[in-house]
Amino acid sequence: MSLTPAEAEVLSRIDEDQLVRLTRDLIQAPGQNPPGEEAATVRVLAEAARSLGLTVTLTPVAPGRENLTITLAGGNNPGLLLLGHTDVVPIGEGWTVDPYGGLLRDDRLYGRGASDMKAGLAAALTTLATLRTTPLSGPLTLAAVIDEEETGKGIRAYLAALRQTPVDTTSPANPGPDSLEADPALHRTPADIASPTNPALDKLEAHPTHHQTPADIASPTNPALDRLEADPALHRTPVDSASPAGPGLDRLEAERTGAKPHTNPSPVPQYLGCITAEPTDMQTIIAARGDSYLRVEVHGRASHAGNPDGGANAIYGASAIIAEIERLHAELATAPHPLLGPATWSVGQINGGTGGSIVPAECVIVADRRLLPGESPAEVLAELGRRIAALRLEDRGLTVGLAMPMEMPAFETPADTDLVRTTEAARVDAGGTPRPLAGWTAACDGGYIARDLDVPVVVLGPGSVTTQAHRADESVPIAELLHAARTYTLTALRLLT
Repeated sequence: MSLTPAEAEVLSRIDEDQLVRLTRDLIQAPGQNPPGEEAATVRVLAEAARSLGLTVTLTPVAPGRENLTITLAGGNNPGLLLLGHTDVVPIGEGWTVDPYGGLLRDDRLYGRGASDMKAGLAAALTTLATLRTTPLSGPLTLAAVIDEEETGKGIRAYLAALRQTPVDTTSPANPGPDSLEADPALHRTPADIASPTNPALDKLEAHPTHHQTPADIASPTNPALDRLEADPALHRTPVDSASPAGPGLDRLEAERTGAKPHTNPSPVPQYLGCITAEPTDMQTIIAARGDSYLRVEVHGRASHAGNPDGGANAIYGASAIIAEIERLHAELATAPHPLLGPATWSVGQINGGTGGSIVPAECVIVADRRLLPGESPAEVLAELGRRIAALRLEDRGLTVGLAMPMEMPAFETPADTDLVRTTEAARVDAGGTPRPLAGWTAACDGGYIARDLDVPVVVLGPGSVTTQAHRADESVPIAELLHAARTYTLTALRLLT
């Protein structure tokens, strides 16, 4: 395709200077997560939207943390969703420029979140602004949610609000391991490798995090382990169907049993598609891996190290489990996805023992399991449970507790859908060069939209997740920022008129 005169006129309305100013304003607004400072970013985006006469809706998710929905009204037909997040990872070390300065140098904007994803948010809002006077067949919506960089409270609350279903997004500040065992039924696996109540486990060290990917697992320099355990809404194991929980529980149980999950009959807005404005170097992404975190607690019996056979060494048991996870990872490598490669396992954290002269009674493992489209988190959890059960650690006096504190779904959108064809054509017609449709090994909130709303999703945005996001001196090219705004505008124009 090529631009029609009418399309060229619409694209000429995009004000590059205003787009750059908005992006700088967003970069200058803090949004670090942890601890969850999105409020300043939300305020800048909401004020800009109100000044344009757009409909702004703020939805509380957690104390001081709100999702923001901006809507350009259209007709009664299905609309288009632009999706982004307002949080950024902590600043970290190694910066040579002010991370909140919004420095413009050599046709690039610098600052934390420049690529991930203040530029994408600015380009999306500019799309709504540009189309204000264009009659649309359906609404054009920008959903800017909190907590994408951590446990996904924002996207889950957004979906629950669409269905008018409450979701539990409360989280105590740092519950630590004791909270894991507060409800023993909560964390048993189908293999019934249940854990007794854990009286005390040393809290894992909490230090500032730097350079995490959008779904990175906790590490010894990352306090995420306790934070993940603090948000139980979506993270109960599939055998826990009798326990109260958020809407994710029925879905996990349905995956395990094959039954249809309970759904709320409230009407849900219809979308022709969703563009997730994450940084992709302006390459159209039609598939993305999902992610899950698994927490394994091994419980043994302490004794004096002078008599090790008098105890049950939890670290030895954890070592056997880690070796089994490594074998699982090697097995997955034999079945790669054509766009995403194989599913993967990675053990990112282990903590156990109290001293060299004591046989350790406790050990905690945290592992990252990347998911492929169509994979069931419930089955991933069950499979690890079966493999651990086969180790017969109970013969060594050990018991094991297993939980999945977080899961983020994968997705794949067929290349021949209207959304993909229209978006890719718009990307080229808006000034891009032809590039192949691709997959993304990172995870993003778009997977929830694909799974829970059954809506086609693409990921496309300015900046780079591989060379810029979560790094010191993060930046985004002005050319890509403008290209994104033009592409989103042209896509919406072609889908909604």
